[in-house]
Amino acid sequence: MRVAILLGATSQIAKDLIRSLSAQGNQGNQGNQGNQGNQGLTLFARRPAALHQWLESVGLFGRHSVFDYAAFGAEKAFNAIINFVGVGNPADAQAMGASIFDVTYKYDELALQHVRQHPECRYIFLSSGAVYGGSFDAPVDQNTKALLPINDVKPHDWYGVAKLHTEFRHRSMPHLPIIDLKVFN
Repeated sequence: MRVAILLGATSQIAKDLIRSLSAQGNQGNQGNQGNQGNQGLTLFARRPAALHQWLESVGLFGRHSVFDYAAFGAEKAFNAIINFVGVGNPADAQAMGASIFDVTYKYDELALQHVRQHPECRYIFLSSGAVYGGSFDAPVDQNTKALLPINDVKPHDWYGVAKLHTEFRHRSMPHLPIIDLKVFN
């Protein structure tokens, strides 16, 4: 299986997944410069050097292909794309400001273009509890409502709104194989 981790390959949750898949024998592409075998992880990151450094520190250097985001395109077919768009630190999200909307859209659209050209590819979009806004006094379930102050949206709400917009966009394309997965801290 050829899996692309499109965005956020340096995030903690992506690193945990990379280690887990690697431990299961999904050794991937031998070499870091794009040997595209039939199996493995192809990792895309904003900072490929940092990803190489981490892979080396955990004994995985040379087991997966690593690329800058600019190298992602539809010419390489993947069985699955996992999109870790996001910011792990709320302060970083706030520092991004309104650009979080453009960043989220840009990488989501890259993945969607790939899925449109390769309908056998599955797309997993990771989101967070931020889509619900507000606090979590109880665990989220199928009846939990989003609580976003639509008439008074503040910069700290933008991350959640960007994720919610993306999930709504995905639901408008039921013909595409998209899974929106929420991860809670």
